Amino acid sequence: MCGITGHLEWHGMAQAAILEQQTEAIRHRGPDSAGFFWVNQVALGMRRLAIIDLAHGAQPMFSRDADLALVFNGEIYNFQALRQQLQQLGQTFDSHSDTEVIVRGIEQWGIKGCVERLNGMFALAIWQQQAQRLTLVRDRLGIKPLYWYADGQRLVFGSEIKAILAHPAVPRQINLHGLANYLSFGHSLAPQTMLQHIYKVEPAHILTWDVANRTMQNQRYWHLQPTITPIAPAEAAAEVYSRLREAVRLQLISDVPLGAFLSGGLDSSIIVGLMSRLGAEPINTFSVGFANQQGFNELPDAALVAQHFGTKHHELVLDANDLVGALQTLVYHYDEPFGDAAGLPVYLVSRFAREHVKVVLTGEGSDEQWAGYRRYQAELLARMLQYVPGHQALGALIRQLPRNRRLKQAIRSLEQRDPARRYAAWLTIADLQQRQRLLQPQLSAALGDYAPEQIYDQMYPRSGAALTNMGLADLQTWLPDTYLEKVDKASMAASIEARVPFLDHTLVEWTMNLPNSLKLRGRQTKWLLRQAFGEMLPQRTLRKPKHGFAVPTDPWFRGALSNWTAEILFDQRTLARGLFNAHEVRRIYQAHRDGKEVADTLLWLLLNLELWQRIYLDREGRL
Repeated sequence: MCGITGHLEWHGMAQAAILEQQTEAIRHRGPDSAGFFWVNQVALGMRRLAIIDLAHGAQPMFSRDADLALVFNGEIYNFQALRQQLQQLGQTFDSHSDTEVIVRGIEQWGIKGCVERLNGMFALAIWQQQAQRLTLVRDRLGIKPLYWYADGQRLVFGSEIKAILAHPAVPRQINLHGLANYLSFGHSLAPQTMLQHIYKVEPAHILTWDVANRTMQNQRYWHLQPTITPIAPAEAAAEVYSRLREAVRLQLISDVPLGAFLSGGLDSSIIVGLMSRLGAEPINTFSVGFANQQGFNELPDAALVAQHFGTKHHELVLDANDLVGALQTLVYHYDEPFGDAAGLPVYLVSRFAREHVKVVLTGEGSDEQWAGYRRYQAELLARMLQYVPGHQALGALIRQLPRNRRLKQAIRSLEQRDPARRYAAWLTIADLQQRQRLLQPQLSAALGDYAPEQIYDQMYPRSGAALTNMGLADLQTWLPDTYLEKVDKASMAASIEARVPFLDHTLVEWTMNLPNSLKLRGRQTKWLLRQAFGEMLPQRTLRKPKHGFAVPTDPWFRGALSNWTAEILFDQRTLARGLFNAHEVRRIYQAHRDGKEVADTLLWLLLNLELWQRIYLDREGRL
């Protein structure tokens, strides 16, 4: 695990001093060591968090003929099997690292042929001297981030945007489409970001720049195309147990201490249970809760599972003061304003866990495959309710009610006849009307007919079962742009590696081919997981309804955080930016504080956006 960065100058020479600045910007991703390579117009850098083959595996790593240079962020879980294959083909090795397996694999099979054989999470940068090509690669599901910037003079890339901004020639200007995306969904939508001309490498893509021709090729190397295959429940239960157990086994490979994040929900409990059965001892587990907040504290559920498996359990209890103290640090580490308040406890529990371990396993990625979100059931119901006479009148009545955010969102979704746009509505925070009320008129005019929701026109399949379509859309949008980015940035801010066994790509391919009746039965989500792992888990854990990692921002914005939020949102510097209608912002703030509306998510967006601008545009603090 590490952070990678670099630059390629089209007309001049790469600068070692700039490369060092870029690499230093992501020191937190790899505090153990640094590596640099520059020749003529290209420079590659990395920071290493040593996990496997601690004595070797330094980067950049080179091919035998020194023509190819590689920097790599992530872990390759099948590197031992690939190493054996390559040895049988005549390749020899100087280390036991997964990095060298990638280099030898490229020598043997080429870049695409090697990448297609990798099982893991990864972001790669590859320079080929003779061919004069720079290639960037991101893993299939977007577990590890990778960004790039290009203009007529240079290409700059990095695991985080701050590494790109460390190059003095890269401008800092808000991307209006990125702003609209953020207000709509609370996060950026790949490939766009909040900053003009800075883009994400999309999951499962290979980007190659040819220096001689000044051209870029963008190639997708993996497609998830489910074909629903009938299978008996008992056979499917045995198969998912075997496949997930193997994914956990592979992800336990480490030369440093590891543990697990444990919420007490089904997914993290399954991971901890499999770790226990695989003999990972001692298992350090880590949980987080909130003081004096009924309904936001899952510590008792986590403690039950920890006791059941005999783990060495650690608890962290937070309050609103912890948020104020850590929020600016978190905004810095996320690179872009980020609308999921759960990033805060993930960062704090990562920092807490880092005192004990260097690697944690988590339960991310299960909900998208196993129909775990409540909106999946709501969307199936909505498809039927659209044809019930009188639902428009009911919707008009519900919109007049105070503090019924979920009902109002359901009505907004029902009004969309197109299934892709209807699904987008379930995820939308500020719809078109709300965005137009918030933004200054000139910004709304500049956006024209741009609609952030249109990404679902591309990502939501037009044929197939609705449940499968929702999962596919989430695996390509919501998961990489929200949950995986949240976990990666928050954990790496604390220099700890987070692994996600549910996202073993071979498991995902198998799971998405399952009949939907094995995932959702009535109101029972993740039905097959409960069947497969029922005998391993406490009964209370199996019966526990889906909760989600909620943060008590609603009461906090009406109480402990109210005055501080007002100081930020209505500060003269904030108002002078000219982005928002100050009267609308004040109305939202007042309505939430007075209990007339539930607007904590929108307030969180506005607060994070202003703090981000102070750090990244005004260059307060480290930038």
